[in-house]
Amino acid sequence: MILISILKLLVAMYNISLPLSICTQDTSNVQAFEKIILAKIKIDNRIYLDPFVSVNDIYLDQHNRNIGKTWDQHNLYFSNFIKETNPESIFEIAGGNGFLYKKYNTKMPWTIVDLNPIINSKDNLIVLKKNFEFPDIKNNNTVICSHFFEHITDHKDFFLQLREEGVDNFIVSIPNMNEYLKSNFPVLHFEHPIFLSESYMEYICCSSGWSIAKKVKYKNHSIFYQLQTTSKKIKQVYYDIETDLNFLDNFFQYYLKRIEKLKNNQFYIFGAHFPLYYFLSLGLDEKNILGIIDNDIKKQNKRMYGLDIKTYCPKSIPSGSNICVEMGPYNIEIKKNLKNHVLI
Repeated sequence: MILISILKLLVAMYNISLPLSICTQDTSNVQAFEKIILAKIKIDNRIYLDPFVSVNDIYLDQHNRNIGKTWDQHNLYFSNFIKETNPESIFEIAGGNGFLYKKYNTKMPWTIVDLNPIINSKDNLIVLKKNFEFPDIKNNNTVICSHFFEHITDHKDFFLQLREEGVDNFIVSIPNMNEYLKSNFPVLHFEHPIFLSESYMEYICCSSGWSIAKKVKYKNHSIFYQLQTTSKKIKQVYYDIETDLNFLDNFFQYYLKRIEKLKNNQFYIFGAHFPLYYFLSLGLDEKNILGIIDNDIKKQNKRMYGLDIKTYCPKSIPSGSNICVEMGPYNIEIKKNLKNHVLI
């Protein structure tokens, strides 16, 4: 109890300035910066960011790009994981990129609901362009989602409402947040408002009347679950919040030490993502950063939300440039393509 009290105190010290989005189209009017909100990490039988922010302010476009070998393999392995459960129809939440549907390659009825889909209805595929609502599920007893479940703010209520809609098979891929933190990649931001660790996921699942039929880990990246409803009494799973707090505090200590090494350099940061905002929140000066580089063409030639920092294509960066890479599970894949630069 003494340890967890100390960790609560340490976590409470960290206030983080975070954006509601990542990139903005406007690269010229630097005076009209978007609002970056100050958030606090809080603890109440879970670890979460305060305040929660409306989804209408966050998901302005299709953000789930799934770029690179790691994501391509993830989608293949997860689609095979789903196949092994022999579903008769699929209802997919936030699958607007269509990657799982394409990897699965089936004529089975498939419905996707997404605020900003980039795939259209065709043949056996129905695409609903809207915010997900539970009545959308209708007669689909198998619901799937990939890297969506960590985006919601009330996981127990979500599980209970799935049961009310008659869903008895829920197949989900979530980020392995403990592994992300071990590789120094942020897990808490306005898109991921709750620390959905493996321990918390299984605690909230079982306490909501769902059993874990199958579980597979994909590298240090994701955890696949097949969850089923049951009328039998489920043994309560313990939530190891103390371990999660340790992971989180180690992450913050790493960033503070990293800033000490970076603050006397000018460099590019790889990845139009949340590590930039953590660096700035914890003391790095914006003047140290020459720009952001990213492989996603939809993020290039834009401005980072709330900042006078622009994004670039990796090929446009002068050879021999200093580059900081803190992209967690994607680091190895990224660094292989930066051999002509100095990694700092």
